[in-house]
Amino acid sequence: MYFTGAMGRGELVIVDRQGVERSLRDARDVYRSPRFSPDGMRVALGIGQPPAGQLWILEMEQEILTPLTFEANNVYPLWSWEGEQVLFASDRAGARSLFRKPADGSGVAEPLLIGERDRFPASLSRDGRYLIYREVSPVTGRDIWVLPLDGDREPWAFTQTPAHLEHAPVLSPDGRWLAYVSDLSGRNEVYVNAFPGPGGRRPVSVEGGTEPVWSRDGSELFYRKGAALLVAAVETTPDFRVWSREVLFEGPYAEWVWHSNYDVHPDGDRFVMIKTGRD
Repeated sequence: MYFTGAMGRGELVIVDRQGVERSLRDARDVYRSPRFSPDGMRVALGIGQPPAGQLWILEMEQEILTPLTFEANNVYPLWSWEGEQVLFASDRAGARSLFRKPADGSGVAEPLLIGERDRFPASLSRDGRYLIYREVSPVTGRDIWVLPLDGDREPWAFTQTPAHLEHAPVLSPDGRWLAYVSDLSGRNEVYVNAFPGPGGRRPVSVEGGTEPVWSRDGSELFYRKGAALLVAAVETTPDFRVWSREVLFEGPYAEWVWHSNYDVHPDGDRFVMIKTGRD
């Protein structure tokens, strides 16, 4: 499923919890999946249309934009927790595969997992041990997998169902819960499962939800529902529980069901969004 605006030209903006918006960069372009650095000073994002989309690093204070990649098509940047590396997907080796590169642009991209199926990085455990990614299978559709980044690096399936699609996984800061989207009920909803398992899924959204993103302290789980951004106040220990849900704001911000197309600042009070609807 494709959501209008996700690949169109838009404006990069910062929005606070009350919906007050300011421009982050004047130039309109094809922006995709912005991600705040752990210190909140930079934004990694994709710019451009396939087959030549590249990744860039935006220094927020001075609005300096620096390229991170230069070849093939590259999407879905993901910061390491210390902010020194960026993981991403690239088709430079054929199918879209998993790579990482120093965030300062030095050196070459290191392949993490290359194969015949498209794979996209989505979340990284705080200790750096696990990379959660989604994989596209001709048999089971869109599934969630885990790649250990130490030891034998043998990936394993977290959710893999032939009749349903699972996507947009994101691991809680304490590493105990994986939020993701599934169409198990007949529409997209946000769920959480214990990580690395076992345990049943717990519902988060009600009557539809996509693009989950955790707050830095894990006390809130944000998600999209159409034009609205919602926040669920949650408890993650000793068990998972949703205490409340509320709409923060609504606006013409690009959505992308497979992978969150916005991010929450480490302070929990600001969001980077892609505003659409004006040429």
